[in-house]
Amino acid sequence: MKRKQLRRALITALAMAMTVSCFTGCGKKKSEEGAIVLDWYMMNNGVSLDTENVEMVEKAVNEIIFPQTGAKIDFHFYDGSTFSNKIQVMLQTGEEVDIVFRTGTGSIGSEAYLDISGMLEEYAPDILEKVDDIAWQAVTVDGAIRAIPGQGSWGRVNGWVLKKDLVEKYDFDYESVKTLEDLEPFLKAVKNGEPGITPILMAKTGYLSAPGQQTWCYSIGGCIAFDIERGEFVRQLTDNEEIIERYRLMHDWYQKGYIAQDALALDSYQSEAKTGKYAVLNNTGRYDETFVKSTEYYGFETVEIYTGLNKYVDASSVAVVSNSIGATCKHPEKALEVLNLVWKDPVLSNLIAYGIEGVNYEVNEERTAEIGSKSIIPASGSSITYQVAHNWIGPLWDQWDSTWNSLEALEELKQINETIKAEGALPECFGFHFDSDGLETQVASTASVMNAARPILETGSATGDFDEYLRKVNDNLTKAGIDKLLEEVNRQYKEWLKTK
Repeated sequence: MKRKQLRRALITALAMAMTVSCFTGCGKKKSEEGAIVLDWYMMNNGVSLDTENVEMVEKAVNEIIFPQTGAKIDFHFYDGSTFSNKIQVMLQTGEEVDIVFRTGTGSIGSEAYLDISGMLEEYAPDILEKVDDIAWQAVTVDGAIRAIPGQGSWGRVNGWVLKKDLVEKYDFDYESVKTLEDLEPFLKAVKNGEPGITPILMAKTGYLSAPGQQTWCYSIGGCIAFDIERGEFVRQLTDNEEIIERYRLMHDWYQKGYIAQDALALDSYQSEAKTGKYAVLNNTGRYDETFVKSTEYYGFETVEIYTGLNKYVDASSVAVVSNSIGATCKHPEKALEVLNLVWKDPVLSNLIAYGIEGVNYEVNEERTAEIGSKSIIPASGSSITYQVAHNWIGPLWDQWDSTWNSLEALEELKQINETIKAEGALPECFGFHFDSDGLETQVASTASVMNAARPILETGSATGDFDEYLRKVNDNLTKAGIDKLLEEVNRQYKEWLKTK
């Protein structure tokens, strides 16, 4: 133990002596003789990253990358609340952009990013091999591929996390919970008995997931979605009773005090969740019957509720996150070569994700001997000074065994994808991408309405009567041109069906 502490102290001292770069996003390349320096723009994972720690990881990463590619990486991490706006400004002003982390598929075909379809075989053969064909289909628009989708479970695992001490205190039978309504006895008990605890965490940037198998997919701007049973796109806030009733319930819970009255002011769901001031939280992306992952992630003992797997997937749930090369990148071949190395070399990808041994994690010697491959114990709670999710980098299936995901858990996630493929659970609209050319005004106007309304609907914080508020939102969407937008979406979809 003393040896590990000494090692940690020496590494930290070395880091303090290093020159600190503007890792939080200065947007300027460092000049390094003999190396092509590529900027990689990333969003932090709800963690306050330590500048020296990021520099240490970057140095170690470049010691692997540079000898093999002649390039180096300069990481730029931004908070989730500012990341999208920062990247959007850079793209709109024509600033040089090398590698960019992306979420969702709403703009997956944007020409602001480079079409790499003709480059993969030569510069990224390992990526080409490791990315599933269905994932490539999810990011292909008119034959062009402008993103590399990260690996992950396509089906959404529905469920919630509860504070274990409160579950035990109120003797709550969490294992019998199947619906949101089943949570109410627990929420009521916490509201009445725990003045320092808010029953449920809802925030401006994070909401409690719905249980069970949803009947819709492929949301466009949050106001239009594909109805799987009808086989067409519909208006979400008039035709989707599933969503309307969930919003109605959130409004009821807000009125009862189960949701914080300042929910709309909470910008970071992850940071707020780790305060321990909430009894019910979203799950961490998968169900873990041992509760280890959520306990480690949130920093206090938890129990988890599993409410089912949503098997109907669309492009956005297959390509949840991805990385792209900017159209203004001066060295796109080199950028793709570097990304390919990240996918090829598990040591490199785990370094970028987990950080430095002795600083950000320790090797679990007993578990390593048991499974015959590396197992680690990452820092948790307030001890975290660096971490990046593996799928945000790309190759999740190469993740080292840890409390984030055990080898067994990774196999379960991969099996979910195999089940979806075997059961033919891909909806009819999978692979369809809406072209909004000529409807930019309607897209922007409806998005403006939903950007204002959705946080209010999700947190239940609408003032006055719920139905009256919903009517006003729908009226505003109508004025913004949603019906014209919906008509064009369905027209394009019908034309696309003819080409399948």
